[in-house]
Amino acid sequence: MNKLLASALVVAALCVTGCAGMGQRPVPGGLYSEYKAPAEDYTTETMAGASVKTGRAMCKSILGWVPLGDCSIEAAKKAGGISKVAFVDNEYENILGVWATYTTKVVGQ
Repeated sequence: MNKLLASALVVAALCVTGCAGMGQRPVPGGLYSEYKAPAEDYTTETMAGASVKTGRAMCKSILGWVPLGDCSIEAAKKAGGISKVAFVDNEYENILGVWATYTTKVVGQ
């Protein structure tokens, strides 16, 4: 009976930590994670003094089983009306592996 219970706990733990618990996550948290992290820097000298626009694109995951959304750089550029990217940041939130959001933030002109 103990082996069966231990096996069930391992399987349950693996199920809860599905895709909602994965991704670019430098600071893991078993119960809750929320952070912002830089992704890529495309800054050029031509960006200096230019008007700055920001675009965001978000993906969501429910139980790590149901991913929804488009969090690509292209989607964030389109949302912000950006043609030249200065830099890209990522924001991530995870609650118990049940609900997770991943946001790509693009800044440019």
